[in-house]
Amino acid sequence: MHRISLSNTEFEGKNNAYLLDDGNETILIDTGLFSPQIHVEFQQELSKYGHSISDIDTILLTHWHADHVGLAGTIQEESGAKVYCHVKDSPMVEKDPSALAELLHIVEKRFIEWHVPPAKLDPLIDVLKLGHRLGGPPPRTTDFDAGDQIECENYSFSILPVPGHTLGLSCFLLNETNIAFVGDAVLPVYTPNIGGADLRVTSSLSQFRDGLLQLKNHNLDIFYPGHRHKILEPNPRIDEILQHHRDRLDQIVSLLTNPTDIWNLSTRIFGQLDGIHALYGSGEIFAHLEYLESMNIVTSSDGLYSLTTPSVDISTIF
Repeated sequence: MHRISLSNTEFEGKNNAYLLDDGNETILIDTGLFSPQIHVEFQQELSKYGHSISDIDTILLTHWHADHVGLAGTIQEESGAKVYCHVKDSPMVEKDPSALAELLHIVEKRFIEWHVPPAKLDPLIDVLKLGHRLGGPPPRTTDFDAGDQIECENYSFSILPVPGHTLGLSCFLLNETNIAFVGDAVLPVYTPNIGGADLRVTSSLSQFRDGLLQLKNHNLDIFYPGHRHKILEPNPRIDEILQHHRDRLDQIVSLLTNPTDIWNLSTRIFGQLDGIHALYGSGEIFAHLEYLESMNIVTSSDGLYSLTTPSVDISTIF
């Protein structure tokens, strides 16, 4: 197995694609962004291991974001590779216009509900449309779902969806090993954004927590994430991410001394928010307030959130 590091100045650091080439079948997990420069980078990296794009037989995509699927269509055109993606993310990967329109509609609706200044919306829509274009030509995908297995010549993968960062984000557990390819479900430095990175997800924080706990129960030895270095202590890293969300819940509760909207809370916690950060910051606050509301800790009216109880021990509810 080889890690291929590809340029990315937009998101969480360089992208990782993983090349598995034991035997006659060559498998790629994620592809990085699409650009002529990254296309050349990718070819150069493949050549280090004695391969060209035409050798790739199978591509597994962890989720729909452009920095993970961007080259998939180009590689498929050159190699005929079969491209696998979770059924709930495949419309975005295939660039179904109705899927993008649905996402943009939800963004517009949420920004009104969250009391985000109208001037923040148009630049964000431009960023989201740019992200869609950055994806390059779309591949034709083969869908999988929770509980499915992907059987290749020398490799077999179990699918574990961890929705939250996207609706269909999935981890690939390599059978008969103690490793998993986790995309952006677990990152070694940053905490994956929940609530803003895919507004199609409902109950994103609880779904993310539940997925992480399922992943933790496998007691794996190594995670190979979508960015930066491998994670050699997966379960402690999952615990750190869960603690981050407990701390965020506690912070939000501490700030709800008066009825407050999401944009106000977002700027108090994160400071100035522009472009994609206006979505990711306010989306994270929304995800946590949505969870608190489901636990009857807060209530909302006309976009204003208030505590229903004077004090709460977050450790008892999350």
